[in-house]
Amino acid sequence: MVKKSIRKSIALVAAGSLALTGLATTPASACTAPELPLAELPPLVPPAAILTSPIFAFDGILPYVASKWAVRGMTKTAALELGADGIRVNSVHPGGVNTPMINSDNFTDVDQDAVFSAQPIPRVGQPEEIARLVLFLASEESSFSTGSEFIADGGRLAGHSDGGTGSD
Repeated sequence: MVKKSIRKSIALVAAGSLALTGLATTPASACTAPELPLAELPPLVPPAAILTSPIFAFDGILPYVASKWAVRGMTKTAALELGADGIRVNSVHPGGVNTPMINSDNFTDVDQDAVFSAQPIPRVGQPEEIARLVLFLASEESSFSTGSEFIADGGRLAGHSDGGTGSD
């Protein structure tokens, strides 16, 4: 059962990500779980593709993490293959963001205040903060960026903060 779940999750995310970049012939709507419908996306000008995935692993959701980490490799490969055509491909790796997923029953046993209070920016991120990064990457302002991973995680990867007290 686990192997089937992993294969399905990886296929779903990988195919959906490829469809969004225009690298596959399968429409993104065919690759998305029915409970997570995709909105119609406007074309990006200049040509750019932005993929998203978390930058760190989570305990207990192996298929999800494996499928999302595939996005990192796809970003770099697509950038190599499409750069000569003027198409930029980057990925965004958000930390905890206030979305239905983080507020779902899957995380009821997680003390979110404790998790986010240890970050340098001690709070959960907001969807609008990630959207601004994506808009930057889709704009001409990022015209020399491709094959890169952009992290928006409140400093979580930088380490844990002691809240400025200087204590361990």
